[in-house]
Amino acid sequence: MLRAGSTEISVPLVKKKNGLLRLPRISFSHIGIFLSAAFLLFLTLCAIAPELFTSYSPVDMNAELLLLPPSAGHWLGTDHFGRDMWTILVYGARSSMLLGILSVLIGSIAGLIIGMISGYFGGWIDTITMRIIDVIMTIPGTLLAIIIAVAIGPTFSMWFWRSVSRIFRPMPELSAAP
Repeated sequence: MLRAGSTEISVPLVKKKNGLLRLPRISFSHIGIFLSAAFLLFLTLCAIAPELFTSYSPVDMNAELLLLPPSAGHWLGTDHFGRDMWTILVYGARSSMLLGILSVLIGSIAGLIIGMISGYFGGWIDTITMRIIDVIMTIPGTLLAIIIAVAIGPTFSMWFWRSVSRIFRPMPELSAAP
């Protein structure tokens, strides 16, 4: 049962008239969560071991298989080089997931360091750092990524640190000894 001020939800089993127990009905939101988790698990497995999900090579070209439609042998068809599209997709999952994880990791570490330094020293260092971050946060993320990609190059797109530094700034104040 859901009670006021409680986050715990329990669903009791309901007895039918014939004495058998009936399971509660699962809502569509639970099915969505399950399907999303299963899909993410599948993508993670594809990224870790792509050779388990395909028997083709992502780089081998075959002139006899140019632009084939989807079939039992090539689930997503082939491209204009005769490569299996499913294989390219599965092998590409590794690069995509690695880039996403590294971007979040580097952005979190940078935000943690900036926020902790700002919160630890406080005073004018905190004020200046937070005003600079305020100005940077007014720029939309996509526009900022384009500006950075043009100025520095497309490899430096980890600007997640802006909001992380705001989160971790008060941390030294919480753990400081009185």
